[in-house]
Amino acid sequence: MDEARERLIYKTTAPADWRDQAGLWVSDDPVAFLSRATQGHASGLVVYVSGADLGQRKKAVELCEALARHPLSGPLPLVAVVSQRHRGLLASLAEAGVRWVVFRPAGARLPVVPPPEHPGQSLAQVLLDICPFLNHQPVDDTHELAYCGAYLNRLVLGRDRLLELCEHPSHQACPYFLAPRQAENGN
Repeated sequence: MDEARERLIYKTTAPADWRDQAGLWVSDDPVAFLSRATQGHASGLVVYVSGADLGQRKKAVELCEALARHPLSGPLPLVAVVSQRHRGLLASLAEAGVRWVVFRPAGARLPVVPPPEHPGQSLAQVLLDICPFLNHQPVDDTHELAYCGAYLNRLVLGRDRLLELCEHPSHQACPYFLAPRQAENGN
C-alpha cells in the first residue's frame, strides 16, 4: 500500500501481529508516533487512550493535543479509542482537539482502523449523551471512583447505574439530574 495512505496507530501495548498488517504503522512510542504523523504521509490517526494506568492515559491525551494542533497532522481524522464513557476523559479529549471516538473493550485483539470518511462517533454528541454531573476521582494510579455531582458528590455510582442511566441519554430522567442538590454556603 502507498505510504501516503498509511494509517497510524498509537497503543502502548499493541499486539505484535498489528505491526504486520499492510497499510498500518503501529507505535508504542508517543514521540515516534508524533514524528511520523507530522511527516505528511498518513491518511488517519488512531490513539488508544484506554489504558488502566492514569499516567499513560494522560500522556495519550497530550499526544492527541499535539497531533490536533500541528499543521500537518491537525487536518487528518484523529480517532481516540477508549474503553468506557468516562466523562472527564472524554471532555479532556474534546479539549485537546479530538473530534472522533471509538469505544472498544480493553482486551480487544483487533486494531481499530476506521475509514477516513466515517472515523467514529462524534465526541461532541457522546458528551451530550452523558450526564454532565458524572465525575470520577482517582483512588490510585490505576483505579477511579465514579460519583454523582448532582448529589453533592456523595453518591458513589456502580457499573449498572452508569451503564443504564449516567452514561446514556436517559440520564435526563434521573431525579438527581432534574433537581440537583447544591451545597449550602460552599460546603
